[in-house]
Amino acid sequence: MFEPDRFWDLVERSDLPPLARETLHYQEFLVDFGSLLDPEQGEKVLEVIESVLCGWRERFPPGHPVAWQPFTVAYRAQCGLRLHTLLLKTPLERSLLLAEGLRRDLFQHGLFLEANLERHLGGNHLVKDLSALAMLAGLFRGPTADRWLAVVRKELPRQIGIQVLPDGGHYERSPMYHILVMGDLLDAALALSTRDGSWVKSELLEPLGRMARFLVGVVHGDGEIPLFNDSVLGQAPCPSEMFQRLEGSGLLAENFAVEAAGDGVDHFPDTGYTRFRSGGLCLVFDHGRLGPDELMGHVHNDSLSFELSWGPDRFIVDRGVYEYTMGPRREECRAIKAHNTPSVDGLSQAETWASFRVGKRWHAEGGDLERLPEGEGVAARWSRPGMPVIERRVVRLDTGVFGITDRIGAGGARRIEIPFHFGPGVRVEVGEAVNRVDRGDVFTARWSATKGRKTLHGTFASHQPFEVSLSESVCWPRFHAKEQIARLVVTLKADTPVAMGTSLSTREMRGEVRMAPDSKDWGRA
Repeated sequence: MFEPDRFWDLVERSDLPPLARETLHYQEFLVDFGSLLDPEQGEKVLEVIESVLCGWRERFPPGHPVAWQPFTVAYRAQCGLRLHTLLLKTPLERSLLLAEGLRRDLFQHGLFLEANLERHLGGNHLVKDLSALAMLAGLFRGPTADRWLAVVRKELPRQIGIQVLPDGGHYERSPMYHILVMGDLLDAALALSTRDGSWVKSELLEPLGRMARFLVGVVHGDGEIPLFNDSVLGQAPCPSEMFQRLEGSGLLAENFAVEAAGDGVDHFPDTGYTRFRSGGLCLVFDHGRLGPDELMGHVHNDSLSFELSWGPDRFIVDRGVYEYTMGPRREECRAIKAHNTPSVDGLSQAETWASFRVGKRWHAEGGDLERLPEGEGVAARWSRPGMPVIERRVVRLDTGVFGITDRIGAGGARRIEIPFHFGPGVRVEVGEAVNRVDRGDVFTARWSATKGRKTLHGTFASHQPFEVSLSESVCWPRFHAKEQIARLVVTLKADTPVAMGTSLSTREMRGEVRMAPDSKDWGRA
């Protein structure tokens, strides 16, 4: 049974993960309680809200190491402002008294944020701080609120210039944080639209539209985001919810939707994402920089990785994130072997350690959209000292057919691994490998991935012999949620240079896959 007067005592005594404990200090659950307010049940709901707020004030004074981190304060201020609005709408005396006390809390939060903006960190944290300060400046009037507004007017446009890339993507290159930053900018715009509408129009609306167009262009067939870098489902609003908020705000004349009709290519060269749509398949290719060099905390070793969905079903997936707490699961989710990207001798694209630390890093290059005879494609590559270049090219060959070519440059004898992680509920079967001597020693292996009535057909091909192994693995599509999946790995132990071709098709391929003699390209016979 929920005991509001003991709530924070139970939180402190629990063995909750640090992120879960921090999330409770956002007090977003009180907004959910506030949405239940009505004249009949209002007193009971208000009693719970009052008890939780009073217990929090007594137990967590300013300076508490968890409750008063700037990001937590900013998030709690945003939630407190929403709760304040709900309290004012409830025609009960107790509700108005609670709103008055909450205003005092919110003013204190504003003073704290003004003195503790996370300029040293930047990124989504600083945008969150500035968004909360903008919302507080929209609530209060007087010299202090004017001072907060001046800070926002000066610093938020500068951060937008740094963080929102020309193609609309967020520079941390996490689709989840893209939505969170977009939501914070929208909150700031709504809060200041009546107080400083001309500034909102000149500084916030264009980047908001740019971010929305990017989001439209990277979602899967299920309407959700790809899970590149630190991204999970359920932590940020889903894209359709964000677009509804945009439309409801009336700030932008343009309407956005998550469904992209028909086949096509959506190319975002600054962020380094390309979405190919063909015959019901949606392939999202990550070919850009790992992240901004000054802020790599949410980076994974996932350059040249991709995800593939078929309608609302996810067939090839990123494994996601289980937690941010330092430990083996955090290390595993950031490792190169956890992503659908080639590796040589197990070498990583970035030296990740602790929860959010990165040492040396080697970014991908290339990523231009190519108009090839076979179809539209994108190629990118990366390398590091002592390792040959890895290049991956993704091409939309035909309706419902994609080709992927992985080339490893000259560099002696190497072990190359190319993993493919399949979505929950996808059943994978692998056929026998075949050596087609009549086609110039082309080694091939076929496989299939089935979910419901859909079967994705795949073929591997190389001029070098290779092994294909199928095993069980796990993915973490949501924080602290684990699901069983299948993992397919192609392994080559060969003298480089070497190339591997992969075909992905909604229909069974009748012809043999062939590799061109110079290993530069491949196609269907």
